[in-house]
Amino acid sequence: MVKICIILGTRPEIVKFSPIIRECERRHLDYFILHTGSDGVQEETCILGVPCVTLRDNTERPETIDVGSNILAGTDPDKILEAAKVSCAQKKMWINPFGDGKTASKIINILRAQLK
Repeated sequence: MVKICIILGTRPEIVKFSPIIRECERRHLDYFILHTGSDGVQEETCILGVPCVTLRDNTERPETIDVGSNILAGTDPDKILEAAKVSCAQKKMWINPFGDGKTASKIINILRAQLK
């Protein structure tokens, strides 16, 4: 049986991903899904490799849907449960659509070259 850690989060300033993920690992949970209504959380979960089920009918982060890290479930309990099942069945191997995480280094290199 797969053990799942489900976190309901709508306020990104409250949700702390690293401690949540560590807690799930500490409890030896096999999977982690974040249910949210926040667009910022949808983006962060995609970047961190954490599946997300969005409890809304739309999103301002369609990239997360396109790459498969996020599923729009709306507010119907049956659709939410189905989305969670689909999310658990998929592999967490999407390409991050928000960049490679090296933007700051690239900006610094450009600025250094310009200031010489």
